[in-house]
Amino acid sequence: MEKPSIIKNFILNNIYQIVSILSPVVTAPYISRVLATEGVGIYSYTYSVQMLAVMLAALGTSSYGAREMSVARDDREKRSRLFWEIELLSVLTTALCLAVWVAVIFLSRSNRIYYAVWGLNILAVAFDITWLYSGFENFSKIIRKNTAVKLMGIVLVFALVREKNGVLIYILILSLSALIGNISLWMGLGEYVDRPKCELKPLRHLKGTLVYFLPTVAVTIYTVFDKTLLGILTHDNRENGYYEMASKVFNVAKVLAIVTPGTVMSPRLSYLFSKGEKKEAEDKILLTAGYIFAVGFILAAGIAAAAPRFVPWAFGASYSKSIMLLQLMCPLLIIIGISNCIETQIFLPLGYRKKTTCILFLGAGVNLILNLVLIPQYKSVGALISTLIAESVITVLYLIGGREYLSRRRLIETGWKKAAGAAIAGGAVYAVGSAQLGNLITFALQVVAGCFIYVAVLVILRDDTLMRAVLYLRRR
Repeated sequence: MEKPSIIKNFILNNIYQIVSILSPVVTAPYISRVLATEGVGIYSYTYSVQMLAVMLAALGTSSYGAREMSVARDDREKRSRLFWEIELLSVLTTALCLAVWVAVIFLSRSNRIYYAVWGLNILAVAFDITWLYSGFENFSKIIRKNTAVKLMGIVLVFALVREKNGVLIYILILSLSALIGNISLWMGLGEYVDRPKCELKPLRHLKGTLVYFLPTVAVTIYTVFDKTLLGILTHDNRENGYYEMASKVFNVAKVLAIVTPGTVMSPRLSYLFSKGEKKEAEDKILLTAGYIFAVGFILAAGIAAAAPRFVPWAFGASYSKSIMLLQLMCPLLIIIGISNCIETQIFLPLGYRKKTTCILFLGAGVNLILNLVLIPQYKSVGALISTLIAESVITVLYLIGGREYLSRRRLIETGWKKAAGAAIAGGAVYAVGSAQLGNLITFALQVVAGCFIYVAVLVILRDDTLMRAVLYLRRR
């Protein structure tokens, strides 16, 4: 089988991740006004609750399955058996979670109808085999199958969600899009695996998926559970609405700066470590860190500087509190980026799941305690401060644990030029934002000015990541 191109997969996975979140982001300005802060808050709160069920249904299959496929991809018989066993386990766990979810629906009063529709999103987990294609580093397959479904979802939102009580229709569109998108991935499966030819033993993978599942629990506590606690502790759907809109913008930046390099490079590093090619693996880790810094710093500076002008224009004046929330989120691009790089490039490929679990649960504990203390008084701001502190603790622990493969000195050398360029570009973006022009024109000028100045500074400083990218393009 042809060796996949990492650069190509970086680009393709960026496209896929953007398409995956395109529907809520493109429709956000429309949804924020039609559903208002109350409706957006209901969506955000019920989404956070059902994500706990999705997490239980997935049971770590995504990371575990991708790793198993990447290691066994040269052996068709072995990978076929692994695929069907892992997939059968996913079906069993999803069925169990759906049974519990029915009880949740009946026990709920005000949100019962929303939870019932979210059940389709939980069902979609049973059909999710993106981990198979991730293991093969074939992200073009995922893009082709899901792009049409995501775009259709956008069209349906604009066509069918027309008034404040359209929250249910909005949730239905999102859930069906996820279900149909996952089912479509099964077309052409025979190219990768054969039909099961022997007795399958899915439960033998239970221990392995649980090892990956435990860190997911910890991550969920400080990425999703904060919204649940916001609803429980404040009884104010508007707070979840403010938080949700800021999160939508931040999630786009996170996909570009963090999710893509981790998703693309992790299977390759699992393969390299399994072959004992430590030197090449170390080079790839530093390459990932450079990418995260290059994209993360400019996005953080640009978003923070543009937020006062962008948020009211995109979501409406009623979301003014989202400005401060979005600005507070920006440092997370670098904080999470570093920890994600070490986790996916070192800990995950080397099988350091116990260390990962300990670090993440410690961070989750810090986050949970701070949420209980800060949310009642500071509401959504308190939830975000809790996340900032918890993520910082996790990053420090990862830096200590991964120092053998990623020295702090080399990390600083890789990032300081990008940080300097982003700071200068961010100042320019903020200055342009004070211009007395139309919102759209001003925002466009901010983007152009920020990107131009950032690249210019990196060229002057001869940043290594930029020089590598230029060299690669010349060779093409």
